[in-house]
Amino acid sequence: MTCLARHLFDTQEALCAKYLDTVLPLLDTEEEKAHTQAVVAAFMDPAKGDGPKLQALLEEYDNEQDNYVEHFVRLLLETRTSSSQLLLPDSFQI
Repeated sequence: MTCLARHLFDTQEALCAKYLDTVLPLLDTEEEKAHTQAVVAAFMDPAKGDGPKLQALLEEYDNEQDNYVEHFVRLLLETRTSSSQLLLPDSFQI
């Protein structure tokens, strides 16, 4: 398998903004929208939220890999069984 190009992922702020842009129009009430925005803000809070910690772990993992998507594809191909082979797209069949 050739090495895939390195994927540059969005910042936590950009991903959370995209999430809110996608989800908010689907919510019915202002209360639901306010609650969702509050949950995202709490997730991103550097003092208490899990977002910054998870982002740091993702960035650390990304720095250790040439391409983290390729890594998981390789794991999938290495650990597949005959039954899981049926679930893979033709492009993943060897």
